[in-house]
Amino acid sequence: MALRARRSSIQVKLEVTEGLDPGGWATGDVLALTGVSEALNPETVQLNEFGGSLDAGETIAGAFKPVLTARGAFRGSGTPATPIPPFSALMQAAGFTETLRSTTIPAASTTPTTAGSTANVINFDPSTGGWPTTTAAGTTGATSVIGEVLELGGNPAVTTWATIINYTASGTTGTITVSRNATDCGCIGAVFTTATTIKRLAGSKWQIASPSPHPSVTARQFRDGIMNLFTGCRPNLRFTGTTGSFLEFEFSIGGQYTSRTDVAVPAAPTFATPPVGVNGFATFNTGAAPFLSAEFAIKQWTLDLGNQGQYPDDLNALQGIQPYLIGSRKIKGTLDPLLTLVATQDRISLVKNGTKGDLAIGWGPVTNYGSFSGNKASFYFPSTKFLDDSIQEDNVVLRESMPFEPTTFDNGVIIYHC
Repeated sequence: MALRARRSSIQVKLEVTEGLDPGGWATGDVLALTGVSEALNPETVQLNEFGGSLDAGETIAGAFKPVLTARGAFRGSGTPATPIPPFSALMQAAGFTETLRSTTIPAASTTPTTAGSTANVINFDPSTGGWPTTTAAGTTGATSVIGEVLELGGNPAVTTWATIINYTASGTTGTITVSRNATDCGCIGAVFTTATTIKRLAGSKWQIASPSPHPSVTARQFRDGIMNLFTGCRPNLRFTGTTGSFLEFEFSIGGQYTSRTDVAVPAAPTFATPPVGVNGFATFNTGAAPFLSAEFAIKQWTLDLGNQGQYPDDLNALQGIQPYLIGSRKIKGTLDPLLTLVATQDRISLVKNGTKGDLAIGWGPVTNYGSFSGNKASFYFPSTKFLDDSIQEDNVVLRESMPFEPTTFDNGVIIYHC
């Protein structure tokens, strides 16, 4: 009987030992995909021999250097700080460090704010409720809350959330800078007030880094009764977010081709519905007007980690190559805000002046989001600069095409899934 294309899936799991199948596979290791394909890419060598004929001789297939492409809708498990196992494994293999924030701060209720808050800076007392009390400005460190999601209530009256883009604390004095200003959060007045309450939400934090050792995964690709096994895998990652649709991920996975055997397709687990790109935010903050947590009305944004790797040749290896190795990275992205008058936002000046700022994108609703617990995300790019600003036509409106890149070593993107 012919094998059917729809009965395809992949399972992914972190390896304990690089290049070795970790075993112990479960239904939960299945990753929901909208598209999956593989290219084995065997190296070929042409024997350009003379044999008394016009023919050039045979071609020899050498080491396989495969690429497994997996595309799907970005979603959560439905439980904060409990990521989907195969997605988590691929994120770590792509170069992210993972930190699980299993409790809110404070653990119960909310933290009141103190006087002196501004349009996007909130003052509070961090000495109670579990807030870090000695964390300096920056994006590193296990206790840092930068890049994580802050719930805001009181003022605004309708509870909402924003990304923490800066945090300082010393004793009883703390300040949090957020990605959205008070007006855009729905506050009464142009600044946050003592009526504002805050809470750091629980979630999964993925922060791009240069891990050593670099985690690897085993991927099992199923095709209606057969299984391709790839070990020692590490991917590049791309995101494409389109307003009104779901956020799509694409992992381009390099690894060792190990075998093809007859194995039944595993049962599919139940997946949460992915959040749609509405009622979110895209903001850019330089610390001063007109780009003080300024909203950008985007239709689409993209992110490409730009991981570059190699299959190290090794005569001793079974397939003639070692596990796929990521050796460099260049993160880039794009977004396309609606064109504004220069008097409103002179975005071309950001390119001309090489201005750096904090770029934050919130995916999933920022109000009435209770049903999306564990299934919304913040993407934070500290110290980001735009590289171009060209005008494009989008049906009857005009947009700006603005490629960007983070300018830091490590910490170029922080994803908080909550």
